[in-house]
This record gives sequence, structure tokens and C-alpha cells, in this order.
Amino acid sequence: MEPVSQKMFDLWLESTLRAYSYVVGVEQLKMLISKSSEAFFMLSEAKGYGAPTGSTLPDVAKSTIELLGKIDPRKTEWTVAKTADGIGVTVNTCPFSSTCSEMFSEIISSGRIDKSRCPCIMAELVAGSARNLGIKSRTTLHSFAPGQSCVSEIAQMEM
Repeated sequence: MEPVSQKMFDLWLESTLRAYSYVVGVEQLKMLISKSSEAFFMLSEAKGYGAPTGSTLPDVAKSTIELLGKIDPRKTEWTVAKTADGIGVTVNTCPFSSTCSEMFSEIISSGRIDKSRCPCIMAELVAGSARNLGIKSRTTLHSFAPGQSCVSEIAQMEM
């Protein structure tokens, strides 16, 4: 089987997410991305690519970042800092920036959602990893600037 081109994959991802937001709603789009992030690492482990490890949010974030770097060779530049309730994730260079920029900017400008309600795909991948490891967490987007700097907080929830 031939590999799927990155352009084809990016277009398919964006079209699927955009269609989902129109058919089901923007609020459910965040849940779809969140649950897809959990499933991403379940599949990653099942297919032999590995799975994130750790018992704290910072450890899980570090492990997730390392694993994503092995799976996706596109440049990613992000930092993780501990906060009172969990961790802050700042993504400066993101492989999904064009998808987010085009799709979410259109959704925001149409008035369908406030930008703080958008999901950061990279932060959702970390939160999904944490939930797979039994760490209940939720993400909140604080700054939406795809390709420049998106800032999210991942808070650990009580079980």
C-alpha cells in the first residue's frame, strides 16, 4: 500500500472536522477532537508505535511530545510549564496550524463559537494521553494564534 501524501491527509482531516462542526455542532467538535486524541494513542500502541507514559501531567506531556516527534516528522515547537491546576501548553510551531487557522478562523468569524471554546489539537493530544493513563483532565484555550502561538491549559480534575 502506498503512503498517503501529507497534503491529502491534511485536506481530509480539515474537511472531516469542518463537516462535523456543521452537521453536529461546534461544541461537539471539541469533544470529537478530545475523544479522537484518546483513540489516537490507543491505536498507536496497538500498531506498535508506542504509547505515552507517566503518572503526572508534566510527565505525560513530555512523553507525548517525544512520541509525537517519532510518529510525525513535521516540525513542532512547544513548551510545557507547570501551573497551579495542571500544566500550560504553548505551541509555537504546529503541524496543524494551517488546519486550525483556516477552519477555526472561519468558525470564529461566522460567530458560531468564541475562540476560547476552540480545541487546540496538540493540547488535546496531551490531555487524551493523560486520560488514557487514568489522569482525568480537561483543556482550556487561552490564546488562539495558529502558526504564531497558541496557549492552552490542561487542568487535572479530581477522580
